[in-house]
Amino acid sequence: MILGGIDDSHYTGEHTWVPVTREAYWQFQLGDISIPGLEVPACDGGCPAIADTGTSLLAGPSTEVAAINKAIGAESAYSLQCKTLVQDYVPQIIQMISQMPLDQVCTSVGLCPMASGNRRLMSAFSSAAHSMLDPFLSRVEGVQGTWAKAADAVRSRYGHQPLLKRHSSSSSSSSSASNNIGCDFCNMAVEYIKLALHNNQTLEQIEQEVEALCDMLDFGGPAMVQCAKLKAMPTISFTVGGREFMLTPEQYVLRIDAGGESQCVSGFLGLDVPVGPLWILGDVFIGAYHTVFDVGGSRIGFADAAAGPDPSVAKPQATL
Repeated sequence: MILGGIDDSHYTGEHTWVPVTREAYWQFQLGDISIPGLEVPACDGGCPAIADTGTSLLAGPSTEVAAINKAIGAESAYSLQCKTLVQDYVPQIIQMISQMPLDQVCTSVGLCPMASGNRRLMSAFSSAAHSMLDPFLSRVEGVQGTWAKAADAVRSRYGHQPLLKRHSSSSSSSSSASNNIGCDFCNMAVEYIKLALHNNQTLEQIEQEVEALCDMLDFGGPAMVQCAKLKAMPTISFTVGGREFMLTPEQYVLRIDAGGESQCVSGFLGLDVPVGPLWILGDVFIGAYHTVFDVGGSRIGFADAAAGPDPSVAKPQATL
């Protein structure tokens, strides 16, 4: 970092300058964020953005970030955990449905504590499951619409990103199902699976439909990508001041060490702010491009960063 001047050895070419549009932050007007596979560019037609050295990732409106992460093949950590539960438990649930009352199935397989489920939610889940398999209702709302309503019913109960818990048979009988989203998810799956079996759907079909709910139960947080697929992922362009600034997968995906195992995290994070919609270009972007904060000129400049002796050392790390 240089204060009071510019070190020419830190960049190549010329800076692209944009005026500061809000002096409370280093805010400027950002153009489109384009990526192959994204039908409508994020920040379509331009939107406010800030360059922020205090933010590690690229943060933006949750709906736009979700579309970008989907286009690059990233899935939320919660969704991946949820799909693992589907693979582990759906076969067991299918066996249990014919052996006991529906409200006991999730306790039996270990996803609910030893307590009665939330009846109001169970009723909502049952209604959603029926509408998915009812020909008339499916035409009216569509499968995606009914899943979304059911997902909203679960998501509205949690103000943060919860963990999917497995309960042992020794769990306290006073435990509440309302404290475990895994229990709520299981209860909904049971309602759907019962009707799917009645309609002679296969195990594979049932698992695919239940996994679709995992994608809708997104509580934000980091999204994961497969490290082995980095080279096949697209380059993303940010238009600033009429110039396209490109980020490669190696630049917008961060490798982190998780207990000795390397994991790859998308550099895009959904963040809805009260003054939004707003994009925050954190270290993932300004680590790739030389950035000048010109106080006197009330402007921001971006240029290609000069190659360092060891680029891996300068690569930003995520703060999760």
